Amino acid sequence: LGIAALIYSISAREANSRGNRPAAERYSSTAKTLNLVALILGVLAIISSVVIIAVSLALY
Repeated sequence: LGIAALIYSISAREANSRGNRPAAERYSSTAKTLNLVALILGVLAIISSVVIIAVSLALY
């Protein structure tokens, strides 16, 4: 997701430099959404890992 967000961010910058504001806003919004989803999934993965490790250690 991070790579896709980076690609959309670069596309937004290029569209902005060409003066294509609607496309730049659309690409920017997509990049922001992808970054937010990636952040949430990353945090959930970390929390899940900590819980799994804690439960595993508690059982032994």
